[in-house]
Amino acid sequence: MLRLTIPRETDLPALADYRREVFLGDGDFDGTAGLGSASDAAEWLARLKVLSSPDAPRRGWLRTFVYLGYNGEQLCGIVNIRPTEDEAVRTAGHIGYHMRPSERRRGYGRELLLRGASLCRVHGIAVPLVCVQADNEASIRTALSAGFAPDGEERHPEFGRILRFRADF
Repeated sequence: MLRLTIPRETDLPALADYRREVFLGDGDFDGTAGLGSASDAAEWLARLKVLSSPDAPRRGWLRTFVYLGYNGEQLCGIVNIRPTEDEAVRTAGHIGYHMRPSERRRGYGRELLLRGASLCRVHGIAVPLVCVQADNEASIRTALSAGFAPDGEERHPEFGRILRFRADF
């Protein structure tokens, strides 16, 4: 079972290692609340403080709470919760998640998604939504295996066809 933590400065070495692995692998940081677009892990941590603050919407961002998933000392994945009913949730979802490439296919993605659904309820979202790019077969399988049910699709100008899944449990 993964241990979820709120990111803090003590996580900087693990986050730097995580970033390095993703950059050397597929380079896809979707679901990390911008970890790949930050210049380094320290900048990302600073950005998270703004994302989780009530000020985030005034800056054009969805308010987002980020959690790190550890198996022992290994940072395995990231899950983030967007507790809003803003229209942007229709293509972003209430839950974003990302798995470290070396930790995929071990059930951690499903666990992060289920834990994310529980966190949504803590943040006041009764029926959590996860959105997946239509060509992301692994994430579609993960959502379905976690008990999320198809709930339509949207077109996003940048990301194309987005499939929506709702927690119906």
